[in-house]
Amino acid sequence: MARLVNQLGGIERKRAFRLAKAISKKKTAMIEAEREPFVEGAVKQGVKKRVAEEVFNQILPFGEYAFNKAHSTGYALVAFQTAYVKAYYPLEFMAALMTYEMGDTDKIVEYREECERLGIDVRPPDINSSNVDFTTVLPPDGGKGFLRFGLAAIKGVGEKAVGCIAAARRESGPFADLYDFCERVDLSVVNRGVMEALIKAGAFDTTGAMRRALMDVLGKSLQLGAEVQRDRAAGQMTMFGSFGEQAGEAERPVISSEEWNESQMLAYEKEVLGFYVTSHPLAAHSEVLEQYATASCAEMSELGDGADVVLGGMISRLRMVTTRNGRNAGSKLAVLTFEDLTGSIEAVVFSEQLATYRELIGPDKVVFLKGRVDRRRDEPSLRVSEVIALEDGPGRLAEALIIKVNTVGLDPAMIARVRDVCKAHPGQRPFFVRLDTPGEMTTLIRCDSALAVSPDVGFIRDVEAVLGEKSVELPGRRARGGSVMKRLSPARTPAPMAGATS
Repeated sequence: MARLVNQLGGIERKRAFRLAKAISKKKTAMIEAEREPFVEGAVKQGVKKRVAEEVFNQILPFGEYAFNKAHSTGYALVAFQTAYVKAYYPLEFMAALMTYEMGDTDKIVEYREECERLGIDVRPPDINSSNVDFTTVLPPDGGKGFLRFGLAAIKGVGEKAVGCIAAARRESGPFADLYDFCERVDLSVVNRGVMEALIKAGAFDTTGAMRRALMDVLGKSLQLGAEVQRDRAAGQMTMFGSFGEQAGEAERPVISSEEWNESQMLAYEKEVLGFYVTSHPLAAHSEVLEQYATASCAEMSELGDGADVVLGGMISRLRMVTTRNGRNAGSKLAVLTFEDLTGSIEAVVFSEQLATYRELIGPDKVVFLKGRVDRRRDEPSLRVSEVIALEDGPGRLAEALIIKVNTVGLDPAMIARVRDVCKAHPGQRPFFVRLDTPGEMTTLIRCDSALAVSPDVGFIRDVEAVLGEKSVELPGRRARGGSVMKRLSPARTPAPMAGATS
């Protein structure tokens, strides 16, 4: 189309491409602005004015489908090629994909999840095997390969520094430890800031040293490394041979076995990589969060505007904003960056909710957020209506409550005590009893609605005092086997618990 406008209408190529784009996007004003220049140019080429106007009129409907058709063909080809490479060369495909998106933290998190689904191990950056980009590592024994993070993915470590590290590695082989590293790399490029970022990212882990211990001796390591490099440049190492090396080694402080606690180590990883590599602060809570959340951050894009949702995760950033307009002008609201194991979203807590839940809102707080999806911008966000502490999640968000009773040793007195506990904690949660008969069968019974309960911490404690630990189950909407309510046949009338009604 652009070529037709250019050659027939005499419109310069740049303007012709702009017109083609305007036609594809149905920008009427831009299209009409080129009508007269096109007709005049075509007349100069010997085309009758009436014919030129007809051609221009035919361009418009043609562009509406021809542009999309041409692109759909190209995209189909690219999609096929991409699917082929992913299917037959998954390691190489994911390495290229993660390298391309190296600057987008959310994309890296998403692609790491995909690597897990594909069974691909993604390992932290390493001074002895990482390069600039994400790379594939295939063991010489033919074992399963894995992906290695690129050193350039570390904040504060530029490509020039990575080039120096790779050059030293090619020249004399792998680095034995931090001291060896400082003696061999160009310290004018790989400076203290670069070294700290490498340590925090875990790039020295394969040397066997702890990260905190390395930070403790980093200053001395840089000093000794600089001295060795100065002596080498002056020729003293050649003159005295191994004597100088042994003298330098004698001054090296012993690297201890001290390490940061997990939360501190992960915080440093997030600082220099933008995401967690070794683990995730939410990993220990993943089962609870997944069970009682109704969606993940990654799934927010699939939900419609105004949809009710419960998210479980961690507040990674908090920004306070003062509203300037509207009836609440001058009030404070909180803009949260909320993340789970699948990604992150923005969540807004307005002044009324902020006053109610202020103690639960802060960086690194692990909570549940209830609210509605807001799709007024390109990326969906959450308008928060309620913030629930992690420990309160099961009791507040459970779809139902199940008390597990083993029929062995069961007596009426125990049932009566459980009934009394239920009456002492009235609420709205449906109540079920699961009777387990060893070697025979399991029966799930829905109890009378008069025994609907509030499954708080006190209720769980009191029931477990009668029936033992883990005798209370609080299934969420994502419980294995599906919803408890759906698992019960709607055609059957729930049986009341014996002696349950007063």
